[in-house]
Amino acid sequence: MTHSWQRNLFAVTAASFVGFTGFTLVMPFLPLYFQQLGVTDVGAIAIWSGLSLGVTPAITAIMAPLWGRLADRYGRKIMVERSLVSFVFVMASMAIVTEAWHVFALRAVQGLFAGYGALTLTMAADSAPRDRMAAVYLAGNVHEEDQPVHLKVADTSICAGRCIEEYGNPCERFCPAGVYEMVDDGAGGRRLQINAANCVHCKACDIKDPYRIITWVPPEGGSGPSYQNM
Repeated sequence: MTHSWQRNLFAVTAASFVGFTGFTLVMPFLPLYFQQLGVTDVGAIAIWSGLSLGVTPAITAIMAPLWGRLADRYGRKIMVERSLVSFVFVMASMAIVTEAWHVFALRAVQGLFAGYGALTLTMAADSAPRDRMAAVYLAGNVHEEDQPVHLKVADTSICAGRCIEEYGNPCERFCPAGVYEMVDDGAGGRRLQINAANCVHCKACDIKDPYRIITWVPPEGGSGPSYQNM
């Protein structure tokens, strides 16, 4: 029996696949399209192609925080629908352009209304049951107990001092497997405890650490998670 969260996951995956495939399939044909629009110089074709391909992700990156805030306020589903519908109109409009700059302008508009990729990933994560998200045993982790810790923290005093005051120890929240814990040091303070055996190798700590003092390195012997039971 398929659970509702699995149906949501399949739907989000299918929508993302179709969207990414359809909207990126046009890229290799843009130079030929510019040639049909009357651009004959090879250098000019290359410039128009490069600008048209680059403007969409550039504007998408700029607009991502805005669409993210609107998604938090009005819902992610409506934001994904908005993005995909706008893409349909933009791609259809590209079929009737007459000048090279029209393609560039439409690609810019496409970037303005894009951003469904990150939203679909968030929707998939939100629909997953909390018990499965938090159940580290489902990842099939295998780490030898006596192997060296593969999560290197350059200065743990920052964790017990500045990080508490400035960020409230975000490592306890952005790690999905409870690897990082601030525990009582026995002297009235706090110290960092690393539960390296829980690590699911997502590298969120290495990426999101605000002080850049956490370094993830591959564990010995290729040990780690096996996601067959997820």
